[in-house]
Amino acid sequence: MVGLGLTALGVALTPNHGATAEPRSLIPKPAEIVGGEPSGVCEWPTVVALRTGGLCTGTLVHPRVVVYAAHCGTLHTRVMFGEDVEAPAREVATLRCERNTDLFGVSSMDYAYCELAEAVEDLAITPLLVGCDEALIAVGTPVTIVGFGDTTSEGPPQTGIKHAAQTQIVNTLSTVAIGGMGTGADLGDSGGPAFVELDDGSWRVLGIVSGGGGDGATVQYVPAPKVVAWVEDRTGIDITPCHASDGSWAPTPRCEGLFVGTEAGASWGAGCPGPVSPPSDRCGPPWTSLEDDEPPSVSFVEPVDAAMLDHAPSEIEVLGEAVDAGVGVRELRLLVDGAPWLDAHGREAVDEVPPYRFEEVRFEDDGPHTLTLVAIDHFDNASSASVTIFVGDVDDSGDETDTGAPGGSETGPGSDDGELRPSCACATTNTRSSALLLVLLSLATPALAARGRRSRRRSRAWLARTPLVGNRPAMAALVQILRRLIF
Repeated sequence: MVGLGLTALGVALTPNHGATAEPRSLIPKPAEIVGGEPSGVCEWPTVVALRTGGLCTGTLVHPRVVVYAAHCGTLHTRVMFGEDVEAPAREVATLRCERNTDLFGVSSMDYAYCELAEAVEDLAITPLLVGCDEALIAVGTPVTIVGFGDTTSEGPPQTGIKHAAQTQIVNTLSTVAIGGMGTGADLGDSGGPAFVELDDGSWRVLGIVSGGGGDGATVQYVPAPKVVAWVEDRTGIDITPCHASDGSWAPTPRCEGLFVGTEAGASWGAGCPGPVSPPSDRCGPPWTSLEDDEPPSVSFVEPVDAAMLDHAPSEIEVLGEAVDAGVGVRELRLLVDGAPWLDAHGREAVDEVPPYRFEEVRFEDDGPHTLTLVAIDHFDNASSASVTIFVGDVDDSGDETDTGAPGGSETGPGSDDGELRPSCACATTNTRSSALLLVLLSLATPALAARGRRSRRRSRAWLARTPLVGNRPAMAALVQILRRLIF
């Protein structure tokens, strides 16, 4: 049983190039063989090497995302493109790497990703298989396996040179069994892909090497569809250009131009040019047949408008919802007080897949803060929604005037300096209503005290929207004391 880092004996195969290419402009496809020869320059350009703590293989499935095996670890600071790990054609730094499991055994949970510090925009991408294409995960389906691992079953390992070979699926359970009879992955190929060709000539990652027998025996692969939702949730990046993460057909403008083959004489300096796929209609209409001139709808789930935080500094999680009736939502962006929110890596915070989430949004100063979600669809139609939250104590002295509809924030009457204030749809406060509300608050104190932090914030937000006092300083002081006792 091969443990860490499996390898593929391979044959230097150029992908089937499809009808869109001129046959004479492409490297000819050799006959199927057992064993392998090294890949030529720019063949299978999205297959990369990871070398920290031992050799592994991965696949670029999005300009910013490489997927590989969890047992290869997460200490990779760079990925290497090319055909020889000792002389890579290029190296790209990673921003972070994360694995789905801490287990080091062969399993369907053995997958991980690295997010790249810079997007690789000049290579045609080979995405993960998902959606209607899952029907190809069946016994007998021909696949091409690629990796940088050991190419010999005798003597010391010979690793570091990219190889490819044609084989097929031999079993499908929780993992996908691929290869055997002298052709299969081995030491150094862990995390590497099994590619399957679609009708339009483009390719998909059908599986990711987890482990197996080695030395040309059958090897177990993680089915690609299992990887999609987790990677998208952890990265906030849409890695399925033709589908939603649940497998439904949702083509975007990136559902074309995918890897088909490599031109003869291609070079890494030129971005490994070759034919690419047309707009796909494999599981439904292509994105080019869709029309969309309406912006998406967008709203906040958390925080609610006029929510209150006890003090600065404070951190919250922002959750949003967005729906687009056309091609779909491309991304959500978060602004805080009119400026783009920067994530933990110093980049403008962007989430491309639901649930739309922005973590550890931090407020250093007391006072009101405006949060804005901007939703943009794939045709660049945009819309936004805003809420105002309050950090620290709220000053209840003085008059407050109704400034708009409930649940929103705006500049209006009673705000001569343009300061954002919570709006409300209530009448001017009088002594009678204030006294009655204070009685109700006193009765509600035990229940409020038993609630959690989120309930307390919502209750305080409600209090902030309700004009408890008029111009009576004594009443204002009493309300402030009650608030501190209750909350």
